Amino acid sequence: MSLCRLMCLDFMDSVGRKDERGRVRYGRYDLNFGYEYADDLIQSGFNTEPFYGFNLRVFKQWCKEKLS
Repeated sequence: MSLCRLMCLDFMDSVGRKDERGRVRYGRYDLNFGYEYADDLIQSGFNTEPFYGFNLRVFKQWCKEKLS
């Protein structure tokens, strides 16, 4: 499993969770995975996501808020 690119674009560029037709681009599974992914990297000593370069703590919190 990999981190959802569309979810990352929403986080980084606020493209939105839904497309222009109102279809969901990514789901709760992706948000859960993103939260766990960020948490695992933080526990391993990372502060920045290695590929996209964003702050993992901010991303983890964003995923948690979207899941609420």
